[in-house]
Amino acid sequence: AQSSILRTQVIMQSIVIHGLLGSGNSQKAIICCSLMGLKYSLSPPTALWGEDATKTGGAKSPEFLLMSPRGLIPVIEDPNYTNADGTKGLIMHDSASILTYLALQYCPTFYPVGDVRKIARINYWLCFAAGDIQYSLLKVRIGNKFGRDLSPYDVPQAIELSKKTLTLLNDELLANENLGLKWLVEGDEPTIADIAVFPYVAFAEDSSSGVIQLSAYPAVLSWTNRFKAIPGYQPLPNT
Repeated sequence: AQSSILRTQVIMQSIVIHGLLGSGNSQKAIICCSLMGLKYSLSPPTALWGEDATKTGGAKSPEFLLMSPRGLIPVIEDPNYTNADGTKGLIMHDSASILTYLALQYCPTFYPVGDVRKIARINYWLCFAAGDIQYSLLKVRIGNKFGRDLSPYDVPQAIELSKKTLTLLNDELLANENLGLKWLVEGDEPTIADIAVFPYVAFAEDSSSGVIQLSAYPAVLSWTNRFKAIPGYQPLPNT
C-alpha cells in the first residue's frame, strides 16, 4: 500500500548532500530525502576534504571546516531555505541535526512536534544512533571495511560491542512487535528515529565481512525488511 508519509509538493532546487554512498551517516541524509521525495544531489567531499582525508579520515581543508567544524560528513546545503533577512540558503552539518531540519522543514510526520511522548522517544533513538551505534557498528565499518585505525580499540572488540547493540535493538523491537507496533516509535509511519538507526544496522553484514548476521536478530531483520519496503527507499550499496 502507498505510504501516507507527507511528501513536499513544492517546486524546489536540489539539496546538495556532501557525503559518501558507503557512509552510514551520509545515507541518513540520502534516505531522508528519498523517502520525503525531495530533490537532492550527492557531492563526494573529495574536493573539500582533500584526497588524503577522503582515504584516511585525516586533516580536512579549511573550506570544509567552515561548513562542518568537526570535519565530519554529511553536510547539506539547502538553497530553498529562506533566512530571517530574506536571503536564501542554509548549510547544516551533523546527521541528527540534518534529519531534524529536513523533517521540520519538509515532512512534519517524521518529527511530530505536537506529540511530546513521540518526540522524547525519537530523541532517545537519535542518541542511540549517536552513541551505541557510533561506538560499535560504525567502528566495525570504518575499521574492517575501510581499514581505519580504531585505537585504543580493535575490530574484534567493535564486533562484540555491535552484537550487544543489536541485541538491545532486537529486544526493543520485539517488545514493540508484541504491542502491535512496526517502528521504533509508536505510530503507523516511520520517523527520523528509524532513519537514524537504519543505515549502520543494514550495513552490518557487509561491514563485518559476514561475521555479524542479522538473521541472529529476528526482530531487527524484520524491521529492516519493513524499512526497505517503504515507498521511495533506495537500496544501500552492497546490501
